[in-house]
Amino acid sequence: MASLLNPFHEDAVKQEDAMKQETAMTASYALNALFANFPRIRLARPADVPAIRELHAQSLRGLACGHYDARVIEAFLANVRTLDEGLIADGTYFVAEAGGRLVGSSGWSTRAPEYLDVIPAPAVGRAVRARIHSVFVHPEHTRIGLGRCLMARSEGAVRAAGHREVALDAALSGVPLYIAMGYRNFSPVVARLPGGDTMTFIHMRKEFARVQ
Repeated sequence: MASLLNPFHEDAVKQEDAMKQETAMTASYALNALFANFPRIRLARPADVPAIRELHAQSLRGLACGHYDARVIEAFLANVRTLDEGLIADGTYFVAEAGGRLVGSSGWSTRAPEYLDVIPAPAVGRAVRARIHSVFVHPEHTRIGLGRCLMARSEGAVRAAGHREVALDAALSGVPLYIAMGYRNFSPVVARLPGGDTMTFIHMRKEFARVQ
């Protein structure tokens, strides 16, 4: 009936369908391109250590500068080891790779972090054995879900090892992500650096849902 009243109706419908199909194809191509270019997550290797350390420095300088003074960030990098190479030997540290360079990292361990001589252990209830270590994302690879993917990979390994709870010490810049992933704030912990500078972190914990 509409086509009788409007001889251009059928052409308009065909044009609209063609536009919808083109939009869907464009979205599909964009999605495929996104996944094709998404960083690949793999286990870290000993040869990665220099690149990991550089990644950590770039991440802190680029992403934490809105929460800490540049002087404090440099003091932290100069005095605190952000990477425990033992995690690489354990097979519990992951890196994200894109375009031949490392753009993210995350890992876990049941050993006490090497930085506890600078960042004191929080006095909040019983200790949690499994801890997430050294989550860093390159400033040019934020807002694509990479941090969440790295955390999910580490959490999956923690759960596979039989742990039902995990803890971490979060830089202030990372707190929103961890809250979104189900972590709870327990207490601030303060890193005391040479020269009198301090850098505040938030000790956070998460309990995994029990599988019925």
